[in-house]
Amino acid sequence: MPTDVNRQDFSTLVITGGSSGIGQAILEYFLQAFPNAQAINLSRSEPSIQGGAGRLQHIPVDLTDAAALEEAAGNVIDSLHKRPGHVLLVNNSGVGKHCRFQECDHKSVLDTIDLNVRASLHLTGRLLPSLLEHGGCIVNVASTSAFQPTPWMATYGATKSFLLNWTLALNEELRGTSVRTLALCPGATDTEFIPKAGFTRPVRSFWAISTTEDVVDALFRGMERDRPLIVPGGVNRMLACAATLGSKALATYVAGWLIGRSKT
Repeated sequence: MPTDVNRQDFSTLVITGGSSGIGQAILEYFLQAFPNAQAINLSRSEPSIQGGAGRLQHIPVDLTDAAALEEAAGNVIDSLHKRPGHVLLVNNSGVGKHCRFQECDHKSVLDTIDLNVRASLHLTGRLLPSLLEHGGCIVNVASTSAFQPTPWMATYGATKSFLLNWTLALNEELRGTSVRTLALCPGATDTEFIPKAGFTRPVRSFWAISTTEDVVDALFRGMERDRPLIVPGGVNRMLACAATLGSKALATYVAGWLIGRSKT
């Protein structure tokens, strides 16, 4: 089977969290760009999408519930068996909270790990045999928070670091197969994530902020170029490079200063 997957080859998109934000933008783009393809969304809320009638299947599921996710994964596998062609799996759902660790609700911290990490591993593990059979690509949505510790969002940043490193390692393990993986690491993006995470000061005032369209465009251009790591935006790439090559202590201090002053 081919090791390269052209953007025109996908017949099915499986995405988590396609009802809002970056996930919704990816879902909308996919349905427009691939008129003969189908999409399967896994989230609590059903996406409100214009177009794509009859091609979008919504599976309502709480991704932090392992038993519910297992059942949903089985339904996805059944759908994939009925439709040939390459599969694009996008593990997009994620959550984060702006707070000191000792002040965070303990359950919300564990839910962050369950949603950002465990759900992605669970779904990928269950669907990987089908992807190896059909061919395809796995996109894990991480963040520029993956490149350095993130005080005030310590657990969130750690989950994104896990996703980044796991994705790159998995891509190497899958070398020579019909499946590749890539990590998408957007910076601050104009979505509901920002207010839901507890940011009270406008992020736009001191961070470069992207639109969801910017992120989706970078994703599909990067896929065409077979890149395992995509960081949308020149400023974000510069900051990610500095955090990777420079002092971790300094990167942690700067991240803490930026994140901390966003709630003052």
